Amino acid sequence: MSVAVSSCGARRSGSTPTATIILSISTALRSHSLATKRSGELALTNWRCCLEAGDSIAHFALGYTLYELGRYHEAYRHLRYYAQIAPASAWNWCWLGKAAEAIGEVGEARAAYEQACEIEVADGDDAEEADAAELLVGLDTSQGAGSDESTSK
Repeated sequence: MSVAVSSCGARRSGSTPTATIILSISTALRSHSLATKRSGELALTNWRCCLEAGDSIAHFALGYTLYELGRYHEAYRHLRYYAQIAPASAWNWCWLGKAAEAIGEVGEARAAYEQACEIEVADGDDAEEADAAELLVGLDTSQGAGSDESTSK
C-alpha cells in the first residue's frame, strides 16, 4: 500500500484515516482565531489542509474566512457548496446569504436567509441563534434604501 504525504503534512492512502482528519481539524481550529488576526492567508492554508485531508466542513470554514478577507466570490462558492451538502444548519444558510448579498445576488441571499429562518423556527428552543431574521431585515432595509434613492433622482 502506498502512502503519500500531502503539502499539508497529512498522510493519504486509499482512504483518509479518521485520526488524520481529526488532527487536521483540531490543528486548524486551534489556530484559526489567532491565524485570522495575524494572517488571513495562514487561516486559509490551515482550512485548505483540512479540505485536502477530506473534511468537507472545511468548505464552510474556507467560506467564512474568505468572506472576512473580502474575497466574496470565492467565499460564495464554498458556502454555496456546503449549504447544499449540509442543509440542516441555519448558520450555513446565513453565511451563504451574506456571501450572496456581498456579490449582488440579492434573490439568492433572501432565499438563504429565509431558509435559515425556517430552520431556526423549526428547531425552536434548541436552535443556535444565527441571526437569520436580523440579516433578512437588513437586506430588506438596504434594498428599500436603494430603491428610495433611485426614485428620488
